[in-house]
Amino acid sequence: MLSDVDVGETLFVQYDAFGYIVREYESPVSGILVQVIQTPMAKAGTQLGAVVYFNPEKKADDNLGAGSITITPEFSDKKTPIRR
Repeated sequence: MLSDVDVGETLFVQYDAFGYIVREYESPVSGILVQVIQTPMAKAGTQLGAVVYFNPEKKADDNLGAGSITITPEFSDKKTPIRR
């Protein structure tokens, strides 16, 4: 935790019962990874972690340049599993 992350960087990997990768969760923003949930299994809607970000081009007091993003598995994810 407290690691710098970039947009698109893989933060979490979801596997099926056979060890195949089902989904990779990427950071939607550049920021700092501040939370990782330690539960080995997560169902849809369960928080996996959080990234905080700050845009230095914005004023700190306008709340538009800073915030946090929570990464959660989606309820309706129908993506094709990644077989590796």
